[in-house]
Amino acid sequence: MTPSLDFGIGRQQALLLQAALGTDKAEGAAALAAWWQGITSFDEVHGTDSGLFAQVYANLGNHIPDRQLLARMKGAARHVWLRNQYMVADCGTLVGTLAEVGIPTMLLKGAAMVVAVDQGIGLRWMSDCDILVPLESAQACVSVLAEKGLTEAHAITLRDLTLVHGLTLHDKGSGRDRIDLHWQPIRDIGANSMAERMFAAGHPAEIGGQACQVPAFEHMAFHAIVHGTEWSPQPRYDWLVDTVKILRRAGPAFDWDRLRRTALDYRFGFLVGAALGEARRHFPDLVPRQALSGLARRPVYFERREALIRRAAPATRTVGDELLVTAQKACRASDRALGRSTLRTAPAIYRSLYGPPDPTPSASATDTVAVDFLHGWSAPELTGRWTDGHLASLRLQHAGPRPPEALRIRAHTLPAPALGPQAVEVFAGFRHLGTLDWQADGAGPLAHMLEMPAKAWRGGATLLRFEIGRPAAPAAIGLGGDPRALGIFLEDITPVAATVDLLSKPLGLMDPAALPLLWHGWSPPERNGAWTFGPRAVVRWRTPVAIAGGHRLMVAVVARAPGRDTLTGRFRIDGRITTTFALPPATDLATTLALPLARAYGAGETIDLAIEIDNPVSPARSIGANDPRPLGLLVSAIGIAPG
Repeated sequence: MTPSLDFGIGRQQALLLQAALGTDKAEGAAALAAWWQGITSFDEVHGTDSGLFAQVYANLGNHIPDRQLLARMKGAARHVWLRNQYMVADCGTLVGTLAEVGIPTMLLKGAAMVVAVDQGIGLRWMSDCDILVPLESAQACVSVLAEKGLTEAHAITLRDLTLVHGLTLHDKGSGRDRIDLHWQPIRDIGANSMAERMFAAGHPAEIGGQACQVPAFEHMAFHAIVHGTEWSPQPRYDWLVDTVKILRRAGPAFDWDRLRRTALDYRFGFLVGAALGEARRHFPDLVPRQALSGLARRPVYFERREALIRRAAPATRTVGDELLVTAQKACRASDRALGRSTLRTAPAIYRSLYGPPDPTPSASATDTVAVDFLHGWSAPELTGRWTDGHLASLRLQHAGPRPPEALRIRAHTLPAPALGPQAVEVFAGFRHLGTLDWQADGAGPLAHMLEMPAKAWRGGATLLRFEIGRPAAPAAIGLGGDPRALGIFLEDITPVAATVDLLSKPLGLMDPAALPLLWHGWSPPERNGAWTFGPRAVVRWRTPVAIAGGHRLMVAVVARAPGRDTLTGRFRIDGRITTTFALPPATDLATTLALPLARAYGAGETIDLAIEIDNPVSPARSIGANDPRPLGLLVSAIGIAPG
């Protein structure tokens, strides 16, 4: 019996498949006409449906009787051809650059299809250049492309090579996605033998005049199925289109045993069997029945459950779903792990989320703490990385004599008004450390401060677990095609206050140099300063010079949030209230407040200024402005002056 899995291919998709890939022109034209009757506007055609237009035109051409429909299909084919001209040339440049330093490359996805299957550039859309390189060459590859000015510079650690399967590198000039660099061909397979098999069985090819490799047809089909069958908010069955074309191109030489062995070895037997069953449903003469037999009868509960989870929208997945997928991925993390049962991965997954932290040295460092990303993180980007799913964890290693008593966490989240505010609970083991929160539109403090009790550290290390309240896929909320379940984008974690001499010179809060001081509850700096965000804003720094008693902290306040009510609150220095305020709506605040320092400070001591707002004001609610942030005071500068 063929495994059952819903791939979202309905009547309209089946008609387009017949029009694009059917061998009888009259039947194809009839299928296209039937499809066209169900369409009221081209604007409602998305995903693989619209991606098939060029293939439909190539298959039917002037057999399309409707002139408007023919023109649209012909225009789509022309657009794909022109786009791919540039993409092939660009991909050739990248491949040639890597060849100059002896790094072998293998094309994947669209590039491989264009070169090895279609043997023409006008049928399948190439969004970027997907290239596989050997694992040991990945870091050098990133460096070479950046040094040649082809991509932006990007830091990648040894830990990243095991945490993620690849990296998107952007064009240095335009910032657009230029290359998807892979050191493992498939995200959920960490065992290096998969890439080694592909290189060993690959065939020589050429793109943009540069020599490279393409995978064997069996590996191309396996890659298309596993990569292409994950959830998408739009119709997505390009994996089926690619598989059909691969099978036709290979003909009788297609090695079904190789495909079966690959699927079984890497624990995707159920998924591949279900996908081939779907292909046989639409093209019965293309997939022999015996090709399914070795995959369909396997007792693979975890594989079946994983496939169902992968097909579900990220917002509907539970923590249990994510942990099962993580367990399956752990079974594919190395060649040795492939022989383990899924249940045997549970202790390692538990330790990666709840600790205790491993006190060994970490792979990368941020200021005075070393950071290891353990669970639930996407590939690094230029300024940070996203959490992916409901749970994420990282390990911090502190090298100093005393662990920090607080952490400054700078992060942001997706704007998702329809889904409500974002809240992230942070734990060390089972100890709750605090909550990081953002508004529904993504607005939030520039940074959050997290108090770190001594018991949260063990041997100079701690393991932080982030529980994401509402992970969301950008593709599901109209923010592009990204299907990941994103939570927060972590930019940095700073364990100690910044050092600055405010006695010598005041610091403007619109200055980027002020960012390390803005510990918690501030909006990003603007032209005139920075707004307090929410009920409490904290500025914290270390003074490099001694400050004698009797000095004053000078706080230049430019404005208060617009509103009809009196704004009330207080200033605290090192936890002690120094000044309270009650500011009527019409108050002119272009002034500098002098707050007395209660004591002397030695060089290296920390000074903490907190501005507490009892009733933050949202300009969107108070005056109808397009600004929903809960604001208080706009502060332009801080400094220290003699009493």
